[in-house]
Amino acid sequence: MADGPAGLVVPGTPLLLPGVDPREPGRMAVLRAHVGALLRTSPDWVLPVPVVPPAVSLGGLGVARGARVRNTGSCGRVDPDALREGPGLARLVDGLGDAEAARAGQAGHGTVVAALLAAQSGVRVHLHAGSADCPAADAPLLLPVDFSAAAHPDAPLAPRTGADGFDDRLLRALRGPVDTATIAALADEAHRFAADPGPLVLADLAGLTGTVVAQEDLHHVRYSVVVLRTDAG
Repeated sequence: MADGPAGLVVPGTPLLLPGVDPREPGRMAVLRAHVGALLRTSPDWVLPVPVVPPAVSLGGLGVARGARVRNTGSCGRVDPDALREGPGLARLVDGLGDAEAARAGQAGHGTVVAALLAAQSGVRVHLHAGSADCPAADAPLLLPVDFSAAAHPDAPLAPRTGADGFDDRLLRALRGPVDTATIAALADEAHRFAADPGPLVLADLAGLTGTVVAQEDLHHVRYSVVVLRTDAG
């Protein structure tokens, strides 16, 4: 994978999954296909997480999609055959103990979406919680990021002053040489703007350069796809 990306920043929204929005505009299908093609450039991806969950699920949002996680402490993996829907997902979630359910509940929606989308694209996702000994540690990064859903009067959430500016600063920090200091500062204030760039601060982005390869404004929310490469790549 010397010629492949070092990482990929994708929208962390459940709307990126097929079938979630029955009235989705065609542009979302095009964006999804673009992300799927990028994911298939590598058989393995690394998704940094605070805690490795035993399962990932969007059931709490009323979307019966999820997957079993092969869990080995600070390392986990989601394979394409681990995907579960409907009754299969219900059985998976019902089989979790209290401690396992609590860990599963710590997985952000973006983490779940990224893992499911990658598995649906036929690739493996390795969930790493800060361990250097995890498998596929040199695989490219998969980083789900939610821009603000509160930047426009007709967006899903009530508008918040400064949300547009927050989104602009976050995208600028990802373009060109990645500005890790700005990303860390923005992550600290993201809750004020209904955004979630959290996965970015869990990854080592030093020395990477970002290029926006796709961007859409759907439902007045910004969806951006950024390819990360090393200076040498």
